[in-house]
Amino acid sequence: MTDKNIDNSDATVFGWTTRELVALVAGFALVAGIIGAAVPFVAGWASRLPTDLQPIFELADSYDRWIAVVVFTVVGLVGGAVLATKVLYQLAKITFTDTAIRVERSGSSFVVPRTEVSAVFVDEEQLVVLGVDSGQRIRSDVIRGTADKLRNASRRHGYTWFDQDPHADLFRRWQPDTADLPPAANALLKVRADALEKQSAEELDELGEELQKLGYVVRQTETAQYWRPIVRP
Repeated sequence: MTDKNIDNSDATVFGWTTRELVALVAGFALVAGIIGAAVPFVAGWASRLPTDLQPIFELADSYDRWIAVVVFTVVGLVGGAVLATKVLYQLAKITFTDTAIRVERSGSSFVVPRTEVSAVFVDEEQLVVLGVDSGQRIRSDVIRGTADKLRNASRRHGYTWFDQDPHADLFRRWQPDTADLPPAANALLKVRADALEKQSAEELDELGEELQKLGYVVRQTETAQYWRPIVRP
């Protein structure tokens, strides 16, 4: 199913509006600009402190103060706006309709038709949508505190909502070379453990999809991975 096939006439949308996103970027830029403007005024004594920022303070102290104020204010404004845009670009917009669930993130869109959804729930501040084979079709970060609204939207549009993962009892903590897993799955989980340590979200998602092709679902906490077999109907 593509976006063109979705009936948005009665959709429920979760995510920042364009106006809110613009306000957030502007807010980040303003705060960063204020911090930048303040740097030249503390650069003299701060440049003598043994910190990683010492070269920046030394640079600010080497210029005429008001020139430095202008330069560092502009750098702060631009840097804050760029950083905010990069962070907000990763946030997901989730849309529930009577025919499908759509997730838009990082410039891409993913759609799961309602006929292919078996369960919807929130796990560790992430919306999870399971397919009819119990595999994860969607796992996306959501705004903290929206679980009740997501539950209401899910039920309103005809999806089966669970207060927790209906297959939670099947998950087992992964250890290197787990005997119950084939070598290929253990190898992917080992690489994924490295990605987890680096907090590489994109790599974690890609490796999770590869594991599902082998017949396993994976979830993680900050330091550990848990796996279960896909339960086919």
